[in-house]
Amino acid sequence: MNKITEGRIDTYPGPVPTRDISYFLYLFRAVYVAGVEAGYDRIPDEQLTDDLIKSAVSKIAASIKNIPREELSRLATRRLPDELELALDDIVRENPIRVTFCAATLALTAAVILSGGSFEFGPLKVELPPLGEGVQELRQAFGRPENDPKPRGNDDGPPSLGM
Repeated sequence: MNKITEGRIDTYPGPVPTRDISYFLYLFRAVYVAGVEAGYDRIPDEQLTDDLIKSAVSKIAASIKNIPREELSRLATRRLPDELELALDDIVRENPIRVTFCAATLALTAAVILSGGSFEFGPLKVELPPLGEGVQELRQAFGRPENDPKPRGNDDGPPSLGM
């Protein structure tokens, strides 16, 4: 059920720090995987309604709120079958960054909404907030402190590769 979806991420002028984009994608993927684990990858696009999307987002949000750091790491790094993997099919760095996602539609839509973004159907298009705002929204969704948008040390950031 992996579908190609056009998207955009607003950025500020100038270079985009890799730490910012990697941390955003780490949290974004964790929400997406929570959606897949909840079974929201199995709902066909033609059955999606506003009520179903609201219900899915609410249930995913409740399932990730205040989860331990280890569970966040597990979600963000869990191996998914190729057909469900959240993937970038294309990426163009302008302002905004234009991306093409390959993803399960409802799980992707939930991640977009919880990151503070928006979506529209027919064909599905997503718009993500600026990276800093997206990280803040995702940290809030996971119950992390609002006044600390970036991890310090290993505080629920991507696991160290041991290098």
